Amino acid sequence: MAHRVGIIGLGTVGSRFVEQFGSHDAFDLVAAWDHDAAACADHEDRVTIVASAEDVVAASELVYIAVPPLFHATYVEACVGAGRAIFCEKPLGIDVAESRRLVEAVEGSERPAAVNFVFGAAPSARRLLDEIAGGAIGDIVRADLRFHFCEWPRAWHARAQWLTRRDQGGWVREVASHFVFLAERLLGPLSLSDAVVGYPDGPDGHLSERWAAAEWTGAAPLTM
Repeated sequence: MAHRVGIIGLGTVGSRFVEQFGSHDAFDLVAAWDHDAAACADHEDRVTIVASAEDVVAASELVYIAVPPLFHATYVEACVGAGRAIFCEKPLGIDVAESRRLVEAVEGSERPAAVNFVFGAAPSARRLLDEIAGGAIGDIVRADLRFHFCEWPRAWHARAQWLTRRDQGGWVREVASHFVFLAERLLGPLSLSDAVVGYPDGPDGHLSERWAAAEWTGAAPLTM
């Protein structure tokens, strides 16, 4: 029996999951909503568009939350209150304190829940984990992650201007987080030992980071 799934948020990533859920036999995509009427209109031929996020929660067993991070807590808490399973885009919360509070709420609900870090199930990540565990690449003494973007947000995310703001956006949250997740999966638990961030409008502005550098320590140092 297919699980009834609903989507809150029909932006760049939410739109992809309309297709993904629609093509997977284990899911029955029953409802979707976005605050943007144009986004809803773009998908009304592939999924039932309902009047509100609350209607998505009511119609579904599993809710995929694909709105900007500033609103994750609102919909995660709504799903917890309704006893729904949760699949949420990352980051779970906009800061560590909020994220920990949401984790506690979800764990207390005893309902299935996941955050969408793509390397959790990617075949390439599984293969690399097997290679490391089997000693195929030898002892790991250091790993470096380096990122450079010609533009931010990237062209395919141009409509998501919240990515330019530090309250919920930035490339560290949006991109680097995937690779830190992968590093912990491959190398074990890591602790942030040092970090520095530079902003185009200074420390008291509102724009997201221009550059950042950090070091993690664990079984071996990891730098970004």
